[in-house]
Amino acid sequence: MSERQRTHPFGIVDSFIKNIRMIINALLPTIIILLGTDMGRRWLLPASGAILLLYSIYSIAWWYRYVYYIEDDELRLEYGLLARKKRYIPLERIQNVQLSENVLQRLLGLTGVKVETAGGSAKAEADLYSLRREQARQLRQLLQAGHSTGDTHPEQQPDYPEYRLLGRDLLLAAASSSRVLLIFSGLFALVSQIEQLFPNRDIGGVMEKYMYNMLDLGWLIVILLGLAALLAAWLLAFISEVMQWANFRLVVEGDRILISRGLLTRRQIALPRRRIQAVQIMENIIQQPLGLCRLKVIMAGSSTGNAEASVLYPLLRRSELTEFLQVTVPELAISAMTVKPIPRRAATRYFVVLLLPISLMLAVWCLLVPHGYYALVLLPLFIWLAYRQYKDAGWQLEGNRLLLRRRRVTLITTLLARRRLQSLDCSQSILQKRTNLSAIKAAVAFGNSGTQIKLVGIGIENSHGLQKWYREQG
Repeated sequence: MSERQRTHPFGIVDSFIKNIRMIINALLPTIIILLGTDMGRRWLLPASGAILLLYSIYSIAWWYRYVYYIEDDELRLEYGLLARKKRYIPLERIQNVQLSENVLQRLLGLTGVKVETAGGSAKAEADLYSLRREQARQLRQLLQAGHSTGDTHPEQQPDYPEYRLLGRDLLLAAASSSRVLLIFSGLFALVSQIEQLFPNRDIGGVMEKYMYNMLDLGWLIVILLGLAALLAAWLLAFISEVMQWANFRLVVEGDRILISRGLLTRRQIALPRRRIQAVQIMENIIQQPLGLCRLKVIMAGSSTGNAEASVLYPLLRRSELTEFLQVTVPELAISAMTVKPIPRRAATRYFVVLLLPISLMLAVWCLLVPHGYYALVLLPLFIWLAYRQYKDAGWQLEGNRLLLRRRRVTLITTLLARRRLQSLDCSQSILQKRTNLSAIKAAVAFGNSGTQIKLVGIGIENSHGLQKWYREQG
């Protein structure tokens, strides 16, 4: 691939659609306001047509000027219209080459290629929208520095350890997902912006009047409508999870973990095992009683810092956890997770930190919102959550491995290897000194910087023991 090459012409259409969608999302409030005026409606359509025409010409010219090639062990990109830009990416810095196919690309036999380096930026270093499928695989083979020269596509390597998410487990993962909370937060954010989108309308007054009318119908109707909204959000979350994790396949190939997934948009991700700094076992309030969990990884020097790319396995039974870790990331596999709890004297801190701000918020809600005192029914849930945060917090040492467990709403168990730790710090607040408690912060590399895993309420003597264990590495 030393000759200059362009992506497939479909890349023009793919890039055009993506960028137009981003522009529409950014300008949506302005468009809505313009549609509310006579002059806006008169000029919006012809102005939009002219903008689309100019942007189409720009997209074609950009595609024609965008070339890539490999030379002197570097992936080289040349692009730009008025100002010609060049980007040279040494192959040794490339950490991951991700392949993805949406519906149209699959129909045309095309694949998108994203190249990520050790820089850990939020954006891929190179994004080649559309290449022929075989061409994309050959390019990935050349870019994966330090790996075998043969085709490493999972379908052609049946001898490697392989895991698949079966249909039953896929439905179970979708049904027990916590994504419904993200959908609710998105709907809440949308409702909070409605009044700004329609400044000439008394949206707040209309919603308040509607709420009073609903209360007049009786609390049973309100509860049923709330359950219907919850069911609708759950269905959206269910469909989203199925589309994301369908056809999930994980193959352990030497020093890489190859993951492919997706129903409409298929993605292939290669995770270098040497870059995995920690594994997090996530158990939400639905999955934990069922003995299920989701595994995530903390990666160093990669731009795949988003939630989807960090998922190692979307649904695993806790009984299969140790065996799975021994095959995929043996450096972090702990045989028996017998967590040591934090002292009982740490319980006060967990209750105060959570319940004090919640109580203040509920008090304000009761005073300012009509019938707001009904929100007090949530107080027992927060008391239960504070208790569970205290009871579930703990730690464990096993050889060169450290386990830290904490709960937000989801129970998070983090597995760390001693040689991967960048630091292990102990800190004490004034109140913690009085109760002989402390907080432990374990820092590992993440992306281009790092992240910390914190456990609060551990006894000071245990903190000193953990620091001594950390200093013994070598």
